[in-house]
Amino acid sequence: YTFDKAGTYYLMATDTGAKTTAAHYAPATAKVTVAPRDDSGAVTLKTAADMLWFQNYVNEQGHYDAKAVLANDIDISGLDWQGLGENVNHYNIAIQGYKGDKAFSGEIDGQGHALTVSFTGSPLVNLLTGTVKNLTIKGQSEAGAAFVRYLLYNGRIENCVNYAPVSGIVKCSQNTGGGVVGAFAAAACKGPKLLYCTTGVVNCVNHGDVQTTGTYAGGILGVVVNSFQGNFTAGTLGSSDYKVYASIEVMGCKNYGAVSATNSNAAAGGIVGICWMADVGGVALADCENHGAVSAPAGGAAAGILARQNSEQQTISRCLNTGTITGMSYACLLYTSTSP
Repeated sequence: YTFDKAGTYYLMATDTGAKTTAAHYAPATAKVTVAPRDDSGAVTLKTAADMLWFQNYVNEQGHYDAKAVLANDIDISGLDWQGLGENVNHYNIAIQGYKGDKAFSGEIDGQGHALTVSFTGSPLVNLLTGTVKNLTIKGQSEAGAAFVRYLLYNGRIENCVNYAPVSGIVKCSQNTGGGVVGAFAAAACKGPKLLYCTTGVVNCVNHGDVQTTGTYAGGILGVVVNSFQGNFTAGTLGSSDYKVYASIEVMGCKNYGAVSATNSNAAAGGIVGICWMADVGGVALADCENHGAVSAPAGGAAAGILARQNSEQQTISRCLNTGTITGMSYACLLYTSTSP
């Protein structure tokens, strides 16, 4: 049977031991709740209870490709939010790639509405290979990001706004020491080009301060790394093909929040903290602006757009910085030199 209308349904069982000819029913054996959906099949979210239901629908029932639209501004600051997708925070995600099948591959369309949050352990999405768009986040996040922890293979964040101060640490790789933080995504990982298209953060604006006691901080994105995608081998893709990576773009983004990282070898960027991608193309950074103060301690690096990079193919186009830049070892308006 298909429940095609929103509502709560109780499944009953007949009592076969009844002594009368009239139907007798045992207590309900199951409860089914059907959420309202729009014409595209996306779940309509109106309340905090709807958000909690959607989290369980994705994580507990395995609907990782689910779609949702917000119909109202929603305050979820009182929820025990666990994040969409598998709740992992480990540097091997960057080194070896995500090997599981529990990344959120669906879509959240805020339709211009806002979520008020109080994230501690997880941001809105733990692992994103789908899309988050047209959404504003307010409140605060201590989860290393407000929107996404790991932005993976085809994952997109588009036309979003963040007002939440962001702090905390997300583990990314052994090279990132104390961890990373970014308003929209802590880490973005490239995957094999044969399997994936373009991952990106596009037309997003951050107003919240971004700070970490870890190594890398970015007003938009903390760190970009190559992902070997360890569950794919030369036998499945070819000895050279699996090392040709899909692209990552950060375009049309603006930062107004203060960005800082306090680790002794820290790097803080108004847009991106570091592009860690030796021997392959960098990130397409274009049409971005930083208007927030950026700072790193002695031994660190700070820049208005990109704090550190180690790809000779890194490009920065049509970007602007008006923020104050403070860095004891490296300080630059747009980007610093190759990572030491």
